[in-house]
Amino acid sequence: MMLLSPTDIRSLLEYGFKQAINDFLAGLGEDAPVSSLEEIIAFNNEDLANRAPYGQDYLEGSQNTAITQAEFASLQQQENGRARNALDIIFENHDIDVLISDGTQLYAPAGYPALSVPAGYAVDGTPQATVFIGRWLSEPQLLAAGYAYEQATQARVAPDLEAAMALIAELPGPAAGEAAGDMAVDEAVEDIPEQADLANTLGNLSYDGLFPEEAITLVDGYAAYEDGSSATPYVQLMSQLVPTGDLDGDGTEDAVAFLEDNSSGSGRFAYLVAVLDVLGDAVPTEGLMVGDRIQIKSLSLVGTQIVADLIAQGPGDALCCASWNVRKIFTLNDGVLVEQSSEEISQVSLDDINNTSWRLLDLNFGQEPALPDVDVTLHLQDGVVNGSAGCNNYRSSITSGSQELNTVVIGPAAVNNKACPEPVMAQETAFLTKLAGTTSWWFDTGRLMLSYPMEDGLPGELVFEQIENTTN
Repeated sequence: MMLLSPTDIRSLLEYGFKQAINDFLAGLGEDAPVSSLEEIIAFNNEDLANRAPYGQDYLEGSQNTAITQAEFASLQQQENGRARNALDIIFENHDIDVLISDGTQLYAPAGYPALSVPAGYAVDGTPQATVFIGRWLSEPQLLAAGYAYEQATQARVAPDLEAAMALIAELPGPAAGEAAGDMAVDEAVEDIPEQADLANTLGNLSYDGLFPEEAITLVDGYAAYEDGSSATPYVQLMSQLVPTGDLDGDGTEDAVAFLEDNSSGSGRFAYLVAVLDVLGDAVPTEGLMVGDRIQIKSLSLVGTQIVADLIAQGPGDALCCASWNVRKIFTLNDGVLVEQSSEEISQVSLDDINNTSWRLLDLNFGQEPALPDVDVTLHLQDGVVNGSAGCNNYRSSITSGSQELNTVVIGPAAVNNKACPEPVMAQETAFLTKLAGTTSWWFDTGRLMLSYPMEDGLPGELVFEQIENTTN
């Protein structure tokens, strides 16, 4: 028996969803605020961040479905029988009443009842569900089974709406309750400097302190210069980390960041800079050289102190090969950045990234950006690496390698077998292949980089940004 393909399932669901929504809205008459799926999509697009924060790919796919009414009817007739037969074989041969799945949609073309029950949360906080599938007309038994599972697991965490509304009421703006707090939230958000705006400001300033008696002017975060060699050395703004705060205590917002001088030799010199009154006059301090060929794990402003967590040279290290976790603290004294302390905490090990969670940004260091609105996550804890590969969840082992301190070995991954649209599946396959080939890890200004060998022998880099860890 040939079962329905993922493409046919999606076509059936998309067309059927659009048809059902439009029929439902038509039945509401003139009182309905919208009259079609197309109007729902347009309404969401007016304020996508609040009305459809996870995107509306499914709605748009349904609206733009390519199949016709006749093709839908033909597919429905063909696949209903096949799907029912496939499920009935499982029910009858194993004498069971309820199937439990992590995502199959076989019940949809079969027309069999299904119930989605909260099953916990992914490492990035996304709610997960378990799907209960019943026999034809078995809704009472299905609801009983779902209720029993829900009561036994208590996986759902109810939102604290009162606390959320209390926080909204405390925000600056109109009185609590006006426009459901929307205006207060919008005004508060407007006061927070956007990372892109900060990068634009800092990336178009002139900085002293990098070269003797000569400032260097960045344009869009970059400036090439000549040093008499045949190479093209340059300075760039490390724009991934630009924390803000009131560094000098004058009541205005300041920013700090790193500049990197990529010289014509082997040196990569990291300079710390501060930009005072970054939302106003934007006055940069002189750059302070922090190190050569160091890795920047994090940069933060704590009161009037700048805290930089680095991988830098320590006892026994050559300049090429920093291997120590180092914390440096800086302050601003009379407009000049000064290093207050430097502590060598420990040598680099896999423990440094234990119990951390990350989201994929790129499959090869800026050359293969991850698909928008498709979260690929990575969580590392106690020798296990797991997360979402975009469509399916995966789980594998991770151990330290036998060579340098930051080398790793990632074992074969166990992966679910759910089908998704081709762009997602293609990215998932590429991601899991590159992840399995990972040989080492390092940091690039707050981002985690996993190195793997490409076909030409050169290293490729999976690039991740850190996300809040939702596990204990």
